[in-house]
Amino acid sequence: MADTQPNQKNILASDIEIKGNIKFQGELLIDGKIEGEITSPGMLTVGENADVRGEIKTKSCTVFGKVHGNITVDERCV
Repeated sequence: MADTQPNQKNILASDIEIKGNIKFQGELLIDGKIEGEITSPGMLTVGENADVRGEIKTKSCTVFGKVHGNITVDERCV
């Protein structure tokens, strides 16, 4: 089993397109196109090139790009 660092930030670059649900721990930066639900007890950043079509449920979320769907957070959404 691979070691995972608690403060590791994962990145989905602008040339990535995903159709399906995403679950993650920690931090995630999305800058690509996502169609599906995003769920996490962590922190999500939607980059300025991102186009998310689906529901987001996270601890906190910062949005610079486009989100077409509901955003539900436990703490804060900017």
